[in-house]
Amino acid sequence: MPETSRSVAFDGVGKSYAEGTRAVDGVSLEMAGGCFVALVGASGSGKPTPLNMVNRLIAPAN
Repeated sequence: MPETSRSVAFDGVGKSYAEGTRAVDGVSLEMAGGCFVALVGASGSGKPTPLNMVNRLIAPAN
């Protein structure tokens, strides 16, 4: 059976919470299968949010 490579892509994805806080806005990236990716940023900048969208712990707003 051939080995398949999967990827994850976001194109302009954002997430807002009920009280109006914008966690992330306009995230665009592509993560190729088998690669390691690091999200780097200041505390409170929303680094875990895209990761939680990948495994559907939270849904993107757009």
